Amino acid sequence: MSVLTGPLRPAQLVTKDRSARLPFHYNPTTLTVTKQAEWRSQPRRGSREVPSPEFIGTRARTLALTLLFDALESPDRDVRAAVDTLVDWTCVTDESWRAHRPQPPLLHLHWGGQRYFPGYLKDVTARYTLFSADGLPLRASVDITMEETPDEPPPQNPTSGGVPDRRAVCVGAGDSLASLARQEYGDPNLWRALAAANGLDDPMRVPPGTTLVVPPLGEARTLAGAGRA
Repeated sequence: MSVLTGPLRPAQLVTKDRSARLPFHYNPTTLTVTKQAEWRSQPRRGSREVPSPEFIGTRARTLALTLLFDALESPDRDVRAAVDTLVDWTCVTDESWRAHRPQPPLLHLHWGGQRYFPGYLKDVTARYTLFSADGLPLRASVDITMEETPDEPPPQNPTSGGVPDRRAVCVGAGDSLASLARQEYGDPNLWRALAAANGLDDPMRVPPGTTLVVPPLGEARTLAGAGRA
């Protein structure tokens, strides 16, 4: 791990709107990118064969790295301020609160000419490892994990006939609209949204193998509310 000097462009975290940035005192030595695909299989009683798995979808990428902040030889550095910035970035911003869409800031990792996928800070674990005689932290090691967020969706082609952000799911054995709503939204009460979006006459009887349209969460809440009216 080498100290950043001269014209080198340090690794840094930058908010997506570029309103704030946090340059690292040292470049990281490793970056760990994780990507997972989710499959599901439904065992059948008495079956002698392995059940065929059903592809559910992919999970967001995560980016994990360790940051080292050091003020031992540079008194102008403040390791506590760097750690506090990272912790603050896990909290709701004032701007999003005022806009009634509370969320922490989205971030990019910039390093030289490289820019990694946008994401939010999922975990921040800071360890102060060196102190002055009066207890002032002089060095901190911080483990962070960022989780990917999608870039802005492209404009929908008005001639395509599609609805933005909708996707499809296949009904498996033992599935119900309530269980699918719990799986997709974390709320089984949004089963009415699945019924309305798919024009189901009898939402209590959906045969396995049926492909259902899954509207995004905001639209699902609207559809579910209309279904109760």
